[in-house]
Amino acid sequence: MSQTLLKLARQFADSNTSQRGFAATPVPWLRVLCSTGTGSLGDSIERPTVCLVLQGQMRQANGSMAYSCSPGDSIILTNRSPATTEIQAASIAEPCVALLIEVDLSMVSVLVTDMEAAKCTATNLQTTPSTNEELATCALQLMRLALNPSSLGVLLNPLMREMHYWILAGRHGTTIRNLSRPDNTIRRVARAISVIRNEFSKSLPIEHLAAVAGMSSSAFHQHFRAATSMTPLQYQKHIRLTEARRMMLSDGSKASSAAFSVGYQSISQFSRDYRKMFGLPPRRETSRARSMKPAYDGAHARAMASQAVA
Repeated sequence: MSQTLLKLARQFADSNTSQRGFAATPVPWLRVLCSTGTGSLGDSIERPTVCLVLQGQMRQANGSMAYSCSPGDSIILTNRSPATTEIQAASIAEPCVALLIEVDLSMVSVLVTDMEAAKCTATNLQTTPSTNEELATCALQLMRLALNPSSLGVLLNPLMREMHYWILAGRHGTTIRNLSRPDNTIRRVARAISVIRNEFSKSLPIEHLAAVAGMSSSAFHQHFRAATSMTPLQYQKHIRLTEARRMMLSDGSKASSAAFSVGYQSISQFSRDYRKMFGLPPRRETSRARSMKPAYDGAHARAMASQAVA
């Protein structure tokens, strides 16, 4: 990954990053992440987004499958998937820096048609999240536009088309193509996923979720599992446990408080589910995390960084 790209991203972030670690740029669909603390990205992603890691390390997990993303890697972030993304390595001296590029699904639909007409095919999905050189080159050009916004009116549209082309031609192509299909079952299931994400602490009958997706209960259950590798109940549990873990590790909440906040009625059931998903009981994991923390936590570090910029 180009050191020039990292330098430009840091240059922009140093002047514009909010306390949450995100900096909106003059370029539509482009944000810079510059975080001195670790933890989950939470609900910061609303649309399908390509994340280019420039410095630090991230980890993305989907059920039992997980991989770490180092500088030069790229991942897809989307609220239509049960995958969770965390910042694993970051500090004040060396923050985690990444570019977040929202995908325009309408542009994808047009490009898919054009690429099929031109007989262009996406490469096979790879098992490692390496960023291709063309995508990184486009990202560098986007950062230059962010620092010189007077050129946006002339240069942005062709550059965004090129960026989306390389996304489709690379390892994320299959995922993005599926998300762009207007009436497929994935998009219908995504409506129910959105409800679960927004209302995960509530009781959500399968009949209600099926109605949101416009399917019968049996068809919805089948298509939901095909799209997420989980049942709706397992997915809701996944979201609840992930949020509870964030509350305990990032906000300092007690296990019982976090459990009730995310919708659990039984602390013992919460502890069993938590251990099954994360490998340790909640109290033991929070104790271990606190013993490994430096003198300042991520929130304090971000506040200090924000004050330093100001």
